[in-house]
Amino acid sequence: TIAGASYFPPTIKKLPSGIILASQKDQLVRAHCSTLIAKMLSYPLIMHKTAGHDIALEDPAWLLKQIEASL
Repeated sequence: TIAGASYFPPTIKKLPSGIILASQKDQLVRAHCSTLIAKMLSYPLIMHKTAGHDIALEDPAWLLKQIEASL
């Protein structure tokens, strides 16, 4: 959408630690967008190889493992 394409987040001097989780098979959001966001925020990107848009429903065990590993 136009709104999504023109959005720029506010500048934040110090970000909390975080990770970006995405899926290569997502048909609603391009994985490349997650790559760009991860680079912009200097966060690690962890990519699920087979889940679609809703990783939490499709592979909750994988999601929990990634969150736990990042703590």
